[in-house]
Amino acid sequence: MNKKRRRIIAAAAAALLIAAAAIITAAAFSRNSRLQVVFYNVDVRTASAVRKILSENSGERKITFTEADSSLPPSAHRRLLRKSALLVAADTCGLEDYFQKNGSFLLDKSLLEGISNSLSASVPQKDGKIPYVPVLSDFHQIDINYPVFQKSGKKYISSWDDLIDFCEKADSHSPLVFAGGDNGDFLDFTGQLLEALEDYTVFEKFQRQLYEISSAEKAASGDFSDLEEFLEASAGKDGILFPALREMQIMLKNGSLRTNTFSYTRDDLMFQLDNALCAAAFLPLSVHRRIERAAIGSYKSIYLPPLDLNSGRKFSAAQIVAAPLKSDDEALRLAGILSETRQTALSTESALAPVQRTCATPDLQADNVRYWIAASNGPLIPLSYSAGDSGSLAFTAEFLRNTVLFTNYDEQ
Repeated sequence: MNKKRRRIIAAAAAALLIAAAAIITAAAFSRNSRLQVVFYNVDVRTASAVRKILSENSGERKITFTEADSSLPPSAHRRLLRKSALLVAADTCGLEDYFQKNGSFLLDKSLLEGISNSLSASVPQKDGKIPYVPVLSDFHQIDINYPVFQKSGKKYISSWDDLIDFCEKADSHSPLVFAGGDNGDFLDFTGQLLEALEDYTVFEKFQRQLYEISSAEKAASGDFSDLEEFLEASAGKDGILFPALREMQIMLKNGSLRTNTFSYTRDDLMFQLDNALCAAAFLPLSVHRRIERAAIGSYKSIYLPPLDLNSGRKFSAAQIVAAPLKSDDEALRLAGILSETRQTALSTESALAPVQRTCATPDLQADNVRYWIAASNGPLIPLSYSAGDSGSLAFTAEFLRNTVLFTNYDEQ
């Protein structure tokens, strides 16, 4: 091969290397300029609101959005999360454990300064760093049919006994209703009732035990024998859940709760509310927003009242949180989400309550939820978020539902 040909080949090879390097550099730049956001256990309306706000605040960076399977724990999505820059999720016991084990505490705790103390205290911290910030709050509340309340002669509902008395005397097709046939809603009512009758520390103890057993490898593989043993002990007369399960049986006997409530779907619940067929309903704020405009003015919302008016409270309130997954360079983006203007926009678009304590709210409902959480000892992760995957959740709800309907505690 002569020198001229060798020079031509060498030049061609060099050109190919330069082109390849350019392609790799361009691809790397494209990847670095692209922000991948993962949604986990976030409802459609809330996800849409977050998409809108993030897209408006993305600058020149392109954003792609992915939804992770919420029937699986966060740890099952490690590969996806490692490739992503931001996670937007409903707070769960599994989410906190994921961050504790993966060491992703990337944000300075100063980002919490505009949020109420009770809400800030619920965020795990390590050496002045936090893994995520709350951005929105859902809330399990009681909707009171106000025309029915006015006819009842009662002046207020401040305690659990007040609520039961109102439901017993209400001239209505249904007294207290909730989506008892929905596994998640049934467990959330059970959990909040346990907190109202006993204490939030009792709720938290049961929640942690349920999470550890239902998320264990045995339950995750479909073997619920350990979970069944735990639930049997918890539902017994000396068990931690006995006060709540027994109270539901008493309500069935005195007429403040009806058997068909335990088969209601959310659509059934909405039918009751849209047609003013119930005296009171237990539901999250996100579901309350679905009530027909013509009917919604008939309802006044309160928090589930306690048995003991002097007890400290924590309310079942799902927190939508945002977590950077790679570095703290997303801190400014998160700070933008927490600005007063964007908090108001997020609350308006999602119909949930903002976490920023001084921003404007779209309505009194959102402002009340923000106040109730701020005035309490902090939010409780809803019990359904602690019951493992969809199989464990269904098994737990069905076991406890059958206990209420078919176990005679008086004969034990």
